[in-house]
Formats: sequence, C-alpha cells, structure tokens
Amino acid sequence: MMNKENSLKLKLPLLLPFEAKDCRKSLTYIGAAGFEPRAFSVINSLTKDNVRVDNAIAITYLPFDNRNKVKKFGKRLKGLTSSISWVIYNRHDPQSFQNSFPSLFATINSKSVLIDISAMSKMLIMLVLQLIRKTNKEVIITYSEASTYYPTIKEFQTKKRLKVPTDFLTSDVFRILHVTSLSSSSMQGHPILLIAYPTFNHKEIVALHNELSPNCMLLILGMPHEKHNEWRLKAIKEINSRILDDSDYCREIMTLSTFDYISNTLKLEEIYQKYKYTHRILLAPTGSKLQTIACFMFKQLHPDVQIVYPATEYFSGDYTDGCKAIWCIPIANFLELISQLDKYRWLS
Repeated sequence: MMNKENSLKLKLPLLLPFEAKDCRKSLTYIGAAGFEPRAFSVINSLTKDNVRVDNAIAITYLPFDNRNKVKKFGKRLKGLTSSISWVIYNRHDPQSFQNSFPSLFATINSKSVLIDISAMSKMLIMLVLQLIRKTNKEVIITYSEASTYYPTIKEFQTKKRLKVPTDFLTSDVFRILHVTSLSSSSMQGHPILLIAYPTFNHKEIVALHNELSPNCMLLILGMPHEKHNEWRLKAIKEINSRILDDSDYCREIMTLSTFDYISNTLKLEEIYQKYKYTHRILLAPTGSKLQTIACFMFKQLHPDVQIVYPATEYFSGDYTDGCKAIWCIPIANFLELISQLDKYRWLS
C-alpha cells in the first residue's frame, strides 16, 4: 500500500528544465518588471525560439524603485505580443493587488498561462497563484536560476572582518503583511506556531516574532543546491545566531534544500501533522522562490494555515546577477491539481 508521503509526492509536478519551443501557441505571459538581469531570461528565451504569446500581464512595483527596468520590460514584451496589460503590486499594500488582478486575469482566453516568478517577490508569488487557483488552464511556472547570488562570500567576510552590521539585501521591516485570500480564522485562541525561513536580514525573523508573539517558532534554514554556495547556510546561521540559539525564540531548527520544492512541501506537511490539533499555524514564506512554491502548495493542502510576510522598507543592494538556467513546473490543469490536493487533505 502506498504511504501518505509518496501519495502526496506523486501529486506534485516535477521541476524540469524549461524549453521555450515546447510552449503552446495559445499562451499568456505573466511576469514582473524587476531590476535583476534574470527578470528578462524567460522573455529572451521565448523571443529566441520565435514564440508569440496572445497577451501579457505585466506587473510593476510600488513603492517605486528606479532600478526596476519597467521601460525595458515593456519593450521586450512588445516583441512577444501586441496586447499588454499593466497592473500595480504595492509591496506595502498587497490587498489592493488582490482586488485588481482577478478581473484582469478573467479576460484571458489563452489555453495556457506562463507565470514567470523570476522577478516576483515571495508574497506576490503566493498571491498570484492563490488568485488563479480556480482556473482549469494549463499553468507553467518558470524560474530563472541566477549565475551569482549576493552577497558574495567576499562581501560577507569583509563586513564580518570590519565588524559592521551584516544585514544584506533588504532594510528594516516595514510591517507584517496579511491578505484576506491567504488568511484563516481557524484555531483562534490556540497557541501559535510560527514557521519561517531565516535570511541574510535577521530583522525579518525578529519582526515576525515581536509582532505575532508565537508560543513557539520553527525555523527552516536553506541549503543551496550547488556546493560553491553552501557557505551561505553557515553565513545565515551566523547572522541569525541570537535567534537560533535562544530557546525563547525557537523550538526547532531544520535544514532543507532551497531548490527542491517537493521535499519542502513534504516537510511542511509533516510539521502540520505534528501540530494540527494543538496550535494555530502561521507560515512566513521568507525562503527561496522555489521554497515559496512549496509554501503555496502547503497552503492549498491546509487552508487553515495563515500566511504572513515581513515587508521590508526597500531593497538595499543587488540580489543576483546573470542567469545560469531556466526551470519550470508544468501543470496540465491547475484546478485539477488543487482538487487533488484537496482530496489528499480529506483522505489523510
């Protein structure tokens, strides 16, 4: 008899190399205008293989960051389609995006939707996927893996040697975000379990703890899938050492791949089964973009889980450079996948 873990694993689509030429002719592209070079990798791949799309939904960010290449993004999209719809995502007010995006998505007539998460924030990824969960279209989630991730080991060691603050990439936390479509009122009054992913900005976990006052916290450290980046795990441990070493902050610490979204989903499910009758579970998708996909799948398995997110004031520096490879998660029928996850929940 198949065990529960294998049953769930078989329902989750594999992460595969992306081949633009395999995209259907009836296709809609959804992506965000960011400042990282990989924001254009999927568009460039589609252009190279002469793939035309029916239309595109282009997402721009507020608060405005002049590093975001909005004009370049629009120009590249015009090489794919003559129909481009723009929509704003306010990082400090995601509820407004939740109110505007569904009506725009409802106008899509394409059979397939390509969602490029390469330049999307984690909360935006969660929200876009949540807002399309009832579509029966084919959905292709694409992710561009960067060649270089910042900070580099040299930058980290320099800051450490000079004994200057070692927060990287983001600044102070603006506030903890909630949106109605990712919220839950289940288990009110029960002790709170917070699941979060420590990053190069230790203030994110501190803000989550101070704002939400969890009774216990479970922290998931990310192990890069390439050996030359493994130093990052040790660096994040150092930056978050005060939190990780303080039993008042966290009850449990584990390490999972930043790349294998399926193993992350299975582990979150294991955690849920341990705490589902005793705690209200809050989940902060502060890990990698593929770990964020795991958080989305987990939320579909258990709608009673509350999604929270520490929105930072602004981005402090470069995030990535280049594009090493493009990956995709092809989902033949998005609604069918959600239904399968629903069925798993009711049978488990």
